[in-house]
Amino acid sequence: MRLRTFLQKNWRVPAPSRQNQALRQGIALLARAGEPKLGPKIAGLRVEEQPFDAHLLSLSALYARARSLFFESGGSFRPSMVSSPRSLGSPTLLEARVDYSPVESEYFWSVLDPIEKRNSRHVLGVRAFVTSLFHEQNHRTLWSVMPPAPREPKDLKRYLNFAESLVIALDMALGDELGPRIANLFYLTGTTYDPGSTVRQEIGSRRAYKNYLHAAAFAVYLNLELYDPKQVGRALAALFPGLGEYSVRAAGRGGNLDLAFIWKTNPTWQRKHLPAVAEALCKKGNPGLRLPDNPLDNREYYLFAERWFGAFGL
Repeated sequence: MRLRTFLQKNWRVPAPSRQNQALRQGIALLARAGEPKLGPKIAGLRVEEQPFDAHLLSLSALYARARSLFFESGGSFRPSMVSSPRSLGSPTLLEARVDYSPVESEYFWSVLDPIEKRNSRHVLGVRAFVTSLFHEQNHRTLWSVMPPAPREPKDLKRYLNFAESLVIALDMALGDELGPRIANLFYLTGTTYDPGSTVRQEIGSRRAYKNYLHAAAFAVYLNLELYDPKQVGRALAALFPGLGEYSVRAAGRGGNLDLAFIWKTNPTWQRKHLPAVAEALCKKGNPGLRLPDNPLDNREYYLFAERWFGAFGL
């Protein structure tokens, strides 16, 4: 039985109150599914001991395409015990290398061992060291193709929010390609960052879905810029009138970011690392990409995002 069919048949999205138990069940299910067979080209993209990397390479053309682009941009991976909080707060985001915790075997052991599987805390401890390679590598790929950054702190913060929103939009696209049921499983394990939606199947055309991603990405950007969610909804309705109800859904999805990330993690990272960002991403004699103050002027944003999405086959 193919992996997608097996997971669709055997996985049910759990209630919020059962997610810890469901995490153990999901990992056990992936163990039952076995390691998927990958063709030579895709197998060469795999990162050893990254949890469920082979599964995601087998399931998602976008996941495999993103890995190829990362390697083509000069990116690399290094096994190194790194917790999710340390990964989120680290300036290594500016480097071409991504550090990750090689814990796949530990993840499986924590739910399959007859004694250890009774210890529900152990699997949660392992999860705290899981890195979403898809998200982290896409940041590095983006740095390799973004225009230079501006030096003015206000403009530089806006530039970083622009970059973050483009990477988060790819997280959404991966979740949608996997479909909500399968995406939920990998989201629970910490290997992906979005639980998926049905929009890709509903919306009817590739162009319409790409426009939806534009809207969702811009909604993320406006939320990171700390606009009121009601203003975000009105802005999307004005900028993407052809999307109809999907602009409303894009606004809602763009506002589903963790509030702690919007109000604390993201601005704290920017304040702490802005000098390093300027050193790494600004170019002498080049004013850099300055995004407009007006939230209804998304021309620069749209043109670059169009190329960005296109590079990933979206």
